[in-house]
Amino acid sequence: MAQDVTTTTVTYPEPAREALVRAFGPFSNNKEEQEALQRFAVLAVTALTDWVTGKKRYRTLTEQYIDWVEQVYVELLPQDEAPSTDRIYNSLNMPHGQASYIARVLAAKTLVHWRQLATAELRTALQAVEKDARGYIKEGDQSQAISLQVGQVALNELTRVCSERWRRDRSYMMPQTAGGTGDCRFVSVPSCTIVDLLDNLQW
Repeated sequence: MAQDVTTTTVTYPEPAREALVRAFGPFSNNKEEQEALQRFAVLAVTALTDWVTGKKRYRTLTEQYIDWVEQVYVELLPQDEAPSTDRIYNSLNMPHGQASYIARVLAAKTLVHWRQLATAELRTALQAVEKDARGYIKEGDQSQAISLQVGQVALNELTRVCSERWRRDRSYMMPQTAGGTGDCRFVSVPSCTIVDLLDNLQW
C-alpha cells in the first residue's frame, strides 16, 4: 500500500536563493536551478526531521557537518567532483581548517564513485608523463623520479596500488609525497613505477 505523501512549496527569500545559487551553481538554465533548490529543500527537511524524530543523533557538531557535507556532494554537486577544501571553504562558507579536515575525512571514506573518478584522474596524470618515464628507462635511469600533481583521493589510490605491489615485492620503488597546496598534492614517482602502473592496469 502506497504511503501518503504531503507536498508543500518552499519559498526562498531572494538573498537565500542567491546564496544557494552561488554555492551550488552556476546553472545553465532556470530548470536546473529550480531542481537544485528543490533537492536542497528536501535535504534540509530530511535533516531536521531526522533530528526531531531521533533517527539521527550526532555525537559532535563535526560529525554532523561531515554527514551534511557528504549529502550535499551526493545530491547537489556535480557527480564528477570529489570532495575538496576549496569547494567546502568557498561554497559552503566553512572555516578553512574545518573545510580541510572534512575534505580529508570524506576523501578517506573513498566512496566507490569518488574512487572511480580518482583512478581515472591518476591514470590521466600518469599517461601525461609516460613518454618521459620510458625515455629515462631507455637511458638506464629507471629510478629517475617524475613529479605529478593530483588530488587527494587520486593520491590515496596511488598509495594503495603501490603499497599492494610493494608488499609482494619489497624492491618495488614507492612514490614520495612532497606536500601540496589547496586540493593539489605533489608526488614524485620513479619512472619504473609509472611504466609498471601503466603496463599493468589491473587496479
